[in-house]
Amino acid sequence: MKTGDTYIDILNAGGITALIPYANYELLLQAAIDEQVHVFCMNEAPANYLIFRAQARELFRKSFKITEGKLYRAVRKGDTATLALVERGFSEIAPAEMQSLDDKWMGQTLSEPINMRLLYALLITVVSILLLVGFTLLLRRTVQQRTLELVASKSQLEATLPACRRTRERINPSMA
Repeated sequence: MKTGDTYIDILNAGGITALIPYANYELLLQAAIDEQVHVFCMNEAPANYLIFRAQARELFRKSFKITEGKLYRAVRKGDTATLALVERGFSEIAPAEMQSLDDKWMGQTLSEPINMRLLYALLITVVSILLLVGFTLLLRRTVQQRTLELVASKSQLEATLPACRRTRERINPSMA
């Protein structure tokens, strides 16, 4: 945990007290990258940003949320003009643009682990389709080859029949 983080109180209240404090999130993340820490708690937006910046996205998996937090804007106490200006500015940002800004500055969310069953099912499906296509092509080739053989046999028979008729007529002219 980062020293002074509000999650410390939440985890302590849940009975988790063996926490190692770090001076800042960068040191905490580096300890996790160096495998000195196996589990760490951090707000999602800064975690995504720091992990993205450290090019360590493949090293981590996001688990459950302990709490749902919000980011708040802050101005000097009593400065209502600045607060109104900030609120008006934020209200003019479209949700899609806000998401684009979040993606740019906070990084993308951590990728979820690949569902291996789905991957195996997809692989089996692709292999099955390839086998069926191969079998179909083989059958077509065999049918074409047999068709050509039958056409050749038919042509040979058609060429032979008139010669047989002529021979029969010569041998037995009464059958003609």
